[in-house]
Amino acid sequence: AMRGASEASVSVANLELEDARLSLISEIARTYVEYRSSEAQTAILDEIIERQARLVEAVRKRRDAGEASDIDLLHSQTQLAEFEARRPALNAASRTQLASLAILTGRLPGELQMGASSGSTVLNTPDMLPQAVGSDTFRNRPDVRRAEQAYTLAARREDIAAIDLYPSVTLIASAGPNATDFSDVLDPASLAANLAGLVSWTLFDSGKRKALQSAASERTVQAELAYRRAVLAAAGDVELALAHVAQANSDFALASSLASQKKTLVDMAEARLAGGTGTVLEVLNAEQDAGEQQLKVVALKATFVSSALSLEKAIGRY
Repeated sequence: AMRGASEASVSVANLELEDARLSLISEIARTYVEYRSSEAQTAILDEIIERQARLVEAVRKRRDAGEASDIDLLHSQTQLAEFEARRPALNAASRTQLASLAILTGRLPGELQMGASSGSTVLNTPDMLPQAVGSDTFRNRPDVRRAEQAYTLAARREDIAAIDLYPSVTLIASAGPNATDFSDVLDPASLAANLAGLVSWTLFDSGKRKALQSAASERTVQAELAYRRAVLAAAGDVELALAHVAQANSDFALASSLASQKKTLVDMAEARLAGGTGTVLEVLNAEQDAGEQQLKVVALKATFVSSALSLEKAIGRY
């Protein structure tokens, strides 16, 4: 029982370390996704700003030719300025996230250098997502296994406390205070005194061992309840993560579809303007909507990837 308790104690400590490692890896992955998302949004924003700048020049030429108004030009310039105003916030977010990554990986801010991304395609979304997770899957989580081992440890310590209720008599290894050498141990009078003394050390302790055994039993009950709570909490985490993944997947798919549609509207507005049936304002509004939707797609893509990572953590995977 003592050996089993020691092994369980070591296992609990190891699982605590594993749980901390899982949390750290999950935090690093989440921060990395946020960093790459900010980087991807910045790349998309730069493309939008470039298109908006070309649009401003096109509107200016049309205004000079009498084909557009000053209001159209001001509208295009304001729209360009609004997109340009977003860049400082994205730059600050990228710096903050990179500093967080450095700290999480044991470096000082500024020491971590990240390679350049490939724009909006840097975040890879999962190809397949589970619709449900088996009840045994989340039992691999370190916190659940730690609670299980803590329950085992408490039960084994309860067994040890129960064993201690009974007297143990040792004649040779510990003869007691009345035996001074081996010949004394064999003396009947000394032996009787020794046995009486040894037995009294176990039985007559004012109920101390009984109290210890009761306390150990109570700790076992508490450990069992903690284990049950850990299992239920893990099951809840998995279900919640699955729901978030499904919602994020749906939002990302819808946003991507809308981005494609809004890009088509830009092409249609430009064609109408070139054919003399459209207006500059239609083109400006279509360009703004398309740009906003592009940025939204990148942000929702990051949310989708982050939710998938949260599901991996809920399951207990690295």
